[in-house]
Amino acid sequence: MAVIKLFPIGFVATCNSSSCGAWSSTGHPAINTMFEPNDGCSKQRSGYTGVSTMENRTMWVRKIGERKHSITYKYSNIWNSEYKYIKRFMDDIADSRANSFYVIDFSSGVKVTALASTGGNIRASIYNTSDFSATPAQGGYYTCLWNGHQRKFRIGINSAISEDSSITFPQSTDYGNLASILIADQVFAYPMYEVFLAEDNADLEVSGFVDSLAATSFAGPVRSGQIQFIQKDVK
Repeated sequence: MAVIKLFPIGFVATCNSSSCGAWSSTGHPAINTMFEPNDGCSKQRSGYTGVSTMENRTMWVRKIGERKHSITYKYSNIWNSEYKYIKRFMDDIADSRANSFYVIDFSSGVKVTALASTGGNIRASIYNTSDFSATPAQGGYYTCLWNGHQRKFRIGINSAISEDSSITFPQSTDYGNLASILIADQVFAYPMYEVFLAEDNADLEVSGFVDSLAATSFAGPVRSGQIQFIQKDVK
């Protein structure tokens, strides 16, 4: 398995229990910690249908393409140290809209009620599996188990889904930190999508300033705004 590009922290390595994101094609060493959009995440679904009106005013509707999603990350007054990851990812990895990458759909989290690691697989019990898929090239084919308290994650490619019961992925084809699944009551399952930036010049605007008396990583401008992504895969 190759590394994956995860917004906004960079390359995440496979089969590496400590990989959290790094600025190299090999994913090592793991130096960047994942963080959520602090002002929320939203997702909108778009369908593609052709509609014609007949002489008797009956509508003729036909499907002309699979549905896709747009996902929006919203940020409010984030530190300059966090912004540098976002900006560097958009410039170096996304390269405007030239390259695809993965985002976590933080708007569709489902609490994990039980976790099991048996037979080389990880199984997460969740009450709603509608946003997840075991079919390649579909949204939700990758799952992120996210521990927001520890800011650690485990990403896997779904091999099986038991409807509204559980999702399963092989332990040998996953990404991220093993520690993210140690505390079940703090873990949520999120679908992931392969996306492009919706705009070439996506960026955040300066919304305030932290003076030079603060710690170096906090001092400087803080930024707010939103970044929109357009799904590459379908459903």
